[in-house]
Amino acid sequence: MRRLGAALAAMALVTAGCASSSEDGGGEGGVDPVIWYDWDPNGPAMLALISGTLVLDDGCLTIDGQPIALPRDLGTWDASTVQLVYGDVTYAPGDAVSAGGGGGSITEEMTVPEGCGLAPGDGVFFVQDRSLG
Repeated sequence: MRRLGAALAAMALVTAGCASSSEDGGGEGGVDPVIWYDWDPNGPAMLALISGTLVLDDGCLTIDGQPIALPRDLGTWDASTVQLVYGDVTYAPGDAVSAGGGGGSITEEMTVPEGCGLAPGDGVFFVQDRSLG
């Protein structure tokens, strides 16, 4: 009986380490759902516009199903509230958003969540704006 109790206690410790936290991004299942890339807001920017609804789709943050890449220096994902903090404003799935940017391809330097199912060369909308509103 003692062995069973010890085994259950050890199992509880192991599974507690698997819990989602804001430190690891946390999205669905503890994974940050945002595609992040490096962009200098003081440099050149594409001028296309994307607008729609922010959607958390199987572990990938999109705008109406269109994968978006956000500048990593302008945002964070808050796992505890399942919200995006971007440009000092908090957004949640279901919020209406719009931003400037343009189309491009995923590169090796980007952080791409597995849930997005994208690989280098696949298309994405690069947000190149300081806000989503």
